[in-house]
Amino acid sequence: MAATGGPGTTWTTGTYTYPFDSTGGADTGRLTVNPTTGTITPIGAGCTNTSVSVGTSDFFLNTTTDSIDLMAATTGADIGCRWDLEGVSLSQRIPAGQQAGSYTLGMTLTAL
Repeated sequence: MAATGGPGTTWTTGTYTYPFDSTGGADTGRLTVNPTTGTITPIGAGCTNTSVSVGTSDFFLNTTTDSIDLMAATTGADIGCRWDLEGVSLSQRIPAGQQAGSYTLGMTLTAL
């Protein structure tokens, strides 16, 4: 999972913005992703969760942590199956005094 616009992209509403990956400290805007709260469900006849696991909790930090792994499969995972991951926890620290608004930030999920 990574910001569609890349590192340094900001949450935006009209003219107001704030970072999701601030290097100035958590209280200046930092997004934490915790896939350990999620549940993986195998899809397909005979499919299991063998060798499929959730990633670890981490936060975005500009040019240091620009993407976060939500789940992974290793040798031994079932072939021809797919897995649904639900319940991933997201937590965004918002800078003090930030203007109220409906902010957006594009995120991209990539399967490798």
